[in-house]
Amino acid sequence: MKTDRNTVKYAAELSKLRLNEDETEKMVNELGKMTKIISALECSDIPEISSDKSLSFSAMREDEVNQSAEREKILENAPEHTGEYFCAPDTFEQGGAEE
Repeated sequence: MKTDRNTVKYAAELSKLRLNEDETEKMVNELGKMTKIISALECSDIPEISSDKSLSFSAMREDEVNQSAEREKILENAPEHTGEYFCAPDTFEQGGAEE
């Protein structure tokens, strides 16, 4: 895959990022380096791992049920709450795409 200014600008547009010229050039260089690394990995001889050697879950600890903090005490520290839940500002604007 060729990494050029158009590719970076297209990816930035899809990601809703605004890149200035310096940032665009930096991303062209960084993505170009990543592409070279990935290309080198594609050419590497990496042995297959059979499914019987997959992750062993026996190393995981058992779940433990512990007493949790009281909801009222936690909500005392919240700038805004509904009585049961924290209130937080919207992360995304309503209405869809930018114009």
